[in-house]
Amino acid sequence: MLLLPADVAATLPGRPTGLSPEQREALAALTPRLHELCAELDGYGLPPAIEHGDFWAGQIIAGPQGFTFLDWSDSSISHPFFSLLLFLIEIEDHFLKMFW
Repeated sequence: MLLLPADVAATLPGRPTGLSPEQREALAALTPRLHELCAELDGYGLPPAIEHGDFWAGQIIAGPQGFTFLDWSDSSISHPFFSLLLFLIEIEDHFLKMFW
């Protein structure tokens, strides 16, 4: 598995949005923990799935025949829970606006 700390060019050194040498070092220090977390996640035995890549409520159409999911342009094969992040953030934002 190629990790970002090993790919210095991917960290965009010297660019405005790139990582500094200190940030790359801090990221590299997290590599063992990332391997541990990946192994733990893999241990649950969930099979890879189609990951939407940009999943939010506006990309779901509910109709009489069921649901249609739109915009698969950023999709990949990945862990099945990754698509939920943006969707859950949007749900949280919606409910915060309703009650705050």
